Amino acid sequence: MSLGAAPIISAICNANTGVTNLLKSGSILRLFPFGFVPQGQPLPYAAFQTVGGHTLNSLDTASRADNERVQIDVFTAEGAGDSAVSIINAIRSALEDTSAQSSHGVGIRTITPPQIDVDPDTRRPHAMLEVSFWTTQ
Repeated sequence: MSLGAAPIISAICNANTGVTNLLKSGSILRLFPFGFVPQGQPLPYAAFQTVGGHTLNSLDTASRADNERVQIDVFTAEGAGDSAVSIINAIRSALEDTSAQSSHGVGIRTITPPQIDVDPDTRRPHAMLEVSFWTTQ
């Protein structure tokens, strides 16, 4: 059984200067599992959550691979739509880097292109991307 996408996302993004230049503050990468964003976290930041997936089963052997669909959301300050686009594109680029994938034993592909909107209540830009992680046993 794999440990899931969370440690892989964190490790790949922490090792990518494109992401760290945009989301790192001191020693903290502002990329959190959904539901674990610290109260009062300054903008911008990103959060991710598993939204689906499955196990590759076989009739004659144990499962050899797991799939997780992960949604990544970027939140920025009002009027910072360009920042949201830059951050989500940096995260996408980091996760789609095949050398980073192979060093973590995963295959990652983008399921949806980055989507940008504005929260109607807060007027803050929001960017979202969905990726698919394949990990082998």
